[in-house]
Amino acid sequence: MKTQPVAQPFTLNPYPFQRSVPKFRRVNRKTRVTLKHIVLLFTLAGSLIYLGSQSYLFLITWEELRVKEVRVVAAREPVKQDLTKNLSQLSLSNIFRLNLKAVESLSLTHRWVKRVRVRKIFPSSLEVIVEERQPLAVVKITSNDYLIDEEGVILETLSGESNLNLPYIFSPEESAKLSSEELALVRECLEALGQAANSNAKLFIFSNPANLVLQFNDSPPRLILGQDQFQEKLNLYRLHRQWLEANYGPLEYVDLRFYEDRIYFKPMEPSAGSNPEGPPKEGN
Repeated sequence: MKTQPVAQPFTLNPYPFQRSVPKFRRVNRKTRVTLKHIVLLFTLAGSLIYLGSQSYLFLITWEELRVKEVRVVAAREPVKQDLTKNLSQLSLSNIFRLNLKAVESLSLTHRWVKRVRVRKIFPSSLEVIVEERQPLAVVKITSNDYLIDEEGVILETLSGESNLNLPYIFSPEESAKLSSEELALVRECLEALGQAANSNAKLFIFSNPANLVLQFNDSPPRLILGQDQFQEKLNLYRLHRQWLEANYGPLEYVDLRFYEDRIYFKPMEPSAGSNPEGPPKEGN
C-alpha cells in the first residue's frame, strides 16, 4: 500500500506597509557679487562713517557739553579753594574730550593731596574727590618749623609756636627732609606711644644709622631707645619709672637699648653747691 507524503504547511511572512518618502533634490545656487552690490556696500559704509563723524563733531562742539562747574570735595577749605582755582581752566573744555588722567595729575601737584578720584557728571559738571594727607609731626630746625606727613612730605612751613598737638622731631641735619630710614623709625615709635602721648613727645634723631631719643614735655628724663622694640622698651620704663625716681630722684636719662638684661640711667645733676653724683648707674 502506498502512502501519500504529508503536505508541508504554507506560511506567510507579513511585511509592514511603508509609505514612500519623497526625495528632495538640493539645488546649489552660487550668488554672484556684481558691481551693483559693491557700489551699494561702499555707499552704505560711507554714509555710516559720515553720520558718525558729524555726530561726533556736533557733540564736541555743543555748548551744552562744555564744563561749567568743577566741584571739589575736600575736608580743608584752603585745599578746596586752591584746587578750585587750579582747575578753573577746565571750564573751557568739552566734557567728552576732557582727559581725567590729566585732571588727576594736576590735582596731585598740591602738597596736601594724597589721592584723588575724578568723575564726569553729565552734561557739564566735574567732581574731584580728594583724600588729604594727614599731619604726622613737626620737624624743628633752627630757622623754621615744618609740618610733615607720614611720607615725609612737607605740608606747611610754620612760624612761631604752633598749637597742633603733634610730636616734635629734632634732626641733626639742618633740613626738614627726613630719610626713609628715619621716617620708618619715627612712625614705629609714635605708633608704640599711642595717640594720647604723641602730642606730648619730642623725638631726637642722632647718629648714622639713626637712633631715637624720646623725651616728654612733662617728664625730664631722656629715653634712649635705639632702633627697634620701642613698645617693649617703653613698657619696661613705665613699669620701673616710679621705683627709679623714688630711689634715685629725678633722672637725666635712661638708656633702654639693652633692655633685655639691663638698663643704664643717670640721676639729675645736683644744684650748685651740692656734692656731684657719681657715674651713671646700672639697673638690672
